[in-house]
Amino acid sequence: MKRKLIWILAGILILSSFSFVEAYAVTLGTGWGWTLPGHYNPYVPGYISFGGLIEEPLAYYIRLTDDFLPRLATKWEATSTKVTVHLRQNIFWHDGTPFTSKDVVTSFLIGRLFGWDVWKYLKDVRAQDTYTVNFLLDPKQPSIFVTRWILTVRPQPDHIWGKLLPTNIRTLIARNDEKSLGTIREKVMAYRPEKPVGTGPFTLKSITTGEALLDKFPKHWQADQVKIDNVRVYRHLAAEASWASMFAGEIDYEWPGSPPTIQEEWLKRPGNKIVLPSDVSFYGLYFNCERYPLSIKEVRQALAYAIDRKEVTQVALPVGTPVDVPTGILLEVVDKWLPKDVQKDLNPYSYDPAKAESILKDLGFKKDQEGWLTPKGTRFALEIITPAGWADWARQAENVSSQLAKIGIKAEVRVIDQTPFWDRLHKGDFDIGCGWFGFWDFHPYFGFNGLFREYNGFLPPTYARPTYKGIGFGPEVEVSGVGKVNIPDTVVKLQTTKNFKDQQKLVIALAKALNEYLPGLPTLEKRLQLFYSTNRITGWPPEDNPLWYNAPGDAPSVLALMISEGYLRPAK
Repeated sequence: MKRKLIWILAGILILSSFSFVEAYAVTLGTGWGWTLPGHYNPYVPGYISFGGLIEEPLAYYIRLTDDFLPRLATKWEATSTKVTVHLRQNIFWHDGTPFTSKDVVTSFLIGRLFGWDVWKYLKDVRAQDTYTVNFLLDPKQPSIFVTRWILTVRPQPDHIWGKLLPTNIRTLIARNDEKSLGTIREKVMAYRPEKPVGTGPFTLKSITTGEALLDKFPKHWQADQVKIDNVRVYRHLAAEASWASMFAGEIDYEWPGSPPTIQEEWLKRPGNKIVLPSDVSFYGLYFNCERYPLSIKEVRQALAYAIDRKEVTQVALPVGTPVDVPTGILLEVVDKWLPKDVQKDLNPYSYDPAKAESILKDLGFKKDQEGWLTPKGTRFALEIITPAGWADWARQAENVSSQLAKIGIKAEVRVIDQTPFWDRLHKGDFDIGCGWFGFWDFHPYFGFNGLFREYNGFLPPTYARPTYKGIGFGPEVEVSGVGKVNIPDTVVKLQTTKNFKDQQKLVIALAKALNEYLPGLPTLEKRLQLFYSTNRITGWPPEDNPLWYNAPGDAPSVLALMISEGYLRPAK
């Protein structure tokens, strides 16, 4: 008999319309958590999403193999002027409407209203026939990632969203008529569908403030391989509630950030397992480079010497890996991008509190019984902000605060609700903020783009967020052994450069800039803790399966793949 699959999503940050919105520690069966009151408009913050279980992309990008797994698309070809995508036939939306090229075209036209990155490189999107879509590229704006950005989009149904677009939408886009496009965008943002309509292996049956129920979609193109009939989604507001459900035997799949005691207790129970893939990201600290005295490079360097990253790792996330040398490049690929002679010249900022104090004194700081005075005579006191609900980040912040206190630097930790936390980081309203590095991709571009552009005021404004100063670093700095480097321009050039050796030169310049100037300090590379049980559900893939490496940031979709590809089935 087929069983229900129950699993937890704890502490997930929901991404909606490319904006950060409030996150919850929730228990799920198959999908993201949901905000309250929530809605089903994917273009507006607050969207209730269940990942690939309800909505499928054209293809999944598999991080570990640098390859694609076809879904709604079966194949594609790319030239310098066009990407042609061939769609899978006999696909149906959950309301029974056939999936066609019209759905893809409409989704991308609406995406233009909301500033999708891929539109920086597109001239137009056209349906060649019912199951073929042509993406016309702008040869003046090349990108090595444009095919990936096209394929990983999750289309929305034209019969629901197309009616919101005027017949002259392409003309307005070609003219870049932002006033008219803004009016259409407001209309799209105001629309509230009654329920989500996708093509995925499950449909939403019901939802309350506490749980959601998903049913198998019988017309899914892989329905014969789907051996799980139902998924129950519980919504928990704290990791403690998630752990309670785990140890009550209610959970099949979960990934909360947990201390060693939780892992040990979980593994004591028969049938329980843990997989620890890289989260393809770092935890770390952002420094406000415009706020005195953090505006002084040497002060940031002193702080790096005063922070033992091994201790931070042990306290915040023991399964993580401490960063030996700050470069911003994920540890799995750092040797690929940085030759040994380059790595040898980088500063590891090994823990040395005496050196930290010496640097401050050389800068004219003075230490007394209360702490430090800056050269301007002001008290050197800092605030470290961290988002509410993220226990591991809070532990990082508290540990950094205690380490700085050992050399007389007062750093108060302030826990802030999700939405205002991210807003303060973007606006540059902080001294030190917990933040991400790496940004969930093995290619260094994404990590550098996240730090040096997204959180540094060098992304163009969108409907959701104006351009804020963020960490306030650059744009142009003198990098030792490299020369003058325009940071945001170098990041942009990195994703338009095809030759690896030329890419490598740009990566070296950016890594050296981060290492020397320390606008942020990566502390540890995160490992995702994926708890699963074989008591009710069996067939979980081995820990070296590439799918596990897609779980960071998209664990519901990985579960959807494991189900629809026929891995998972009832144990009895």
